[in-house]
Order: sequence, then structure tokens, then C-alpha cells
Amino acid sequence: ELTCQGEVRTELRALPAANSGPWKAISHPAPWFGSRRSGAKHGAWGAYRDATQRARQKGADVALLCHDDLLVDGDRCSVLLRMPGATNLLMPAEAESVPSVSALTLQGLSIPSCGLRRQQLMEAEEVLVVGSGVGLRRLSHVDGQPLNASDDWGYRRCMTALEATRESRWCSLEETIVAAALADDGKRGWCWDVGADDQLMPFVAEGLRKRALWGASGSSQNAPDQLMLHSGGPVTDVASSTLLAGPPMLRFLAKQPQVGRTVPARNSPLQGQLPLLRSEETVPLNWQPQQWRFGRWQALSELPPQRRLGPALRQVAACARQTSSDALWLSEAAKDGALPVRGSALAGLLAYDL
Repeated sequence: ELTCQGEVRTELRALPAANSGPWKAISHPAPWFGSRRSGAKHGAWGAYRDATQRARQKGADVALLCHDDLLVDGDRCSVLLRMPGATNLLMPAEAESVPSVSALTLQGLSIPSCGLRRQQLMEAEEVLVVGSGVGLRRLSHVDGQPLNASDDWGYRRCMTALEATRESRWCSLEETIVAAALADDGKRGWCWDVGADDQLMPFVAEGLRKRALWGASGSSQNAPDQLMLHSGGPVTDVASSTLLAGPPMLRFLAKQPQVGRTVPARNSPLQGQLPLLRSEETVPLNWQPQQWRFGRWQALSELPPQRRLGPALRQVAACARQTSSDALWLSEAAKDGALPVRGSALAGLLAYDL
């Protein structure tokens, strides 16, 4: 499920062990969602799952969905037919059918679509079903009637093409990272649920670094700053999210002027008196905005010094909104809960000279 806020939710579905031989099928009424939604991958798969369950109750392996005697689709697959004497496969052309990714990626095979009636199932020399969840299967019966399947020419051609597709179309994690990094800002997701895998985000970060998309080895288009907040170990209410910051375009350096002479403490630490910061000794922080442009950090106008952190961070946030082109400031992502942070958030690195 993909929400309009960019959240992706997945649900695992167990598949029972499939029959290794030819499959049996039943015909079942095709679901109808209206002319605008039928035939689209809309996510409402309840009717398709019901058809699969109905087939299993009748001792069959798959349900073929029909509408007004026209073959529309399979419950979780697409149907391919080879008519007598033909050297090509056909696919139903009904508008209600969902486009098959598996059928479209069969290398070297052109599978035209046309209107197919149920009677043609009984006349075909081969009836196949193909899908990511079923692979490639031959059908032997429909509604208890044996099919006129006398050849496996199409099955062998499809199997060869399917194996070639699986060998050449797999994407490595590194390639997926590159694709995500090169996507437009408006198409990037804010948050992904990776479960309890503590090492996934560091692995992603290392993959980005090797591809020169993140960190010091990046190109001049990306700042070299690296920041990852890693929540490893048990998942608790205070350690449930790992955050990987993309290449920043804006940063703020907070510098504290050197103090020439300190006043001796009048309190006794032995008595539990530990005034770590006395008002008369508070030193202001000078905040310097810097923007990444033309391959280097360029200083902007320094913000007014502040002696308290709260007012200083409010100045930083106001400056960031005016200066940064980051989509975070332009979208409603933070309000809608797509990010695992709430309210004001500050992340950075602290360095000091001893």
C-alpha cells in the first residue's frame, strides 16, 4: 500500500505448496470496480482472493475470471492461449484485466491481446497461466472438463524466456540505492519500515558512499557531511527509528568565543554544589549559516549572538525556512507523520577543543 504521504506498507501472504503437474482451473465471475478503476492495480484484491479461495474449495489450483462469456483474467495471474496451428500466444484484451508484469517481461516473445471467449479455452492447443506468484503453469482442466492441450511448444518457449528474464532483470541493492538517490525530490519516500534489521541502514549508507552519492567521496554536487542516527539493539519507545540524513545543502556552525579568564568558583562541589553554568559567565553562541554551492560551503550572513539555546534555535529554524529549498519546508510531510520525528528536531555533531 502506497499512501499519498509517501508511506509504503507491505503485508506478507503465505502461498501454499503448488501442484507440480498441470493445473486445474474453474471459471469465476470477474470483479467489477467501475469503468475507471477496473483493470488497474488499485490494491483492492479482496475479490481476487475470494476467487482463489473458491477454486481451492473446489479442488482446483486457479480461477479464470470471466465476464459475459469473455475471458478477462486470472485470479493472481494472466492467461495465455495458443490456438490450433498457431505459432504465437494470445492474451485476453478485456478492459477489466490487470496488466501482467510477468507476461510483459518475457524476453523475445510478442504476445498480442484480443477478445477471447470461454469456448476458445476448450479449443486451444495450449492454455498457460503466468504470474509472479505462480510462475508458469499449464492447464489441463477447466470446470472439470479436460482441455484439448496436446502440445507444449508455447510452454517451452515461455519457460526459456522467463528464465532469461530472471537471470538478467534482477536488481542489486546497490542499483536500487542509486535509483532512489537519483529520483526527483517529490518522488522520494520519507520513511521506510525495515523491521528489526540493525545493519540495513549502515549497509545502505556504505552503498551510497561507494557510489559517490553520500559522504566525503561524493561529487561536487553533494556536500561531504555525513550524519546517521542509528538506533540499534532492542526496539523501545525511545529507540525505534534510524535516521540517515541525505547530502545537506544548508548547515549552521555554532561557535563559542574563547573566554580569556574565568572567575573562581565560590561553591563547594564537596557539598553537592555544582553550578555548571552561572549566569554571569554565560558565553554567547555565534551561529554561522553556510550553504553548499558550486562544490563548497559558502558562508551567509551570521545570525545575532544568543546566550540561550532556545532563542538561538528559533533563529536557526527561521533562517532555514527562508534559505533552504529542501522539500521538508515546502511539504506537509512532517505534519502528516511521515517522518519519525515530532515537533522541533536538532541533529548535529559537537566538537570542542580541550
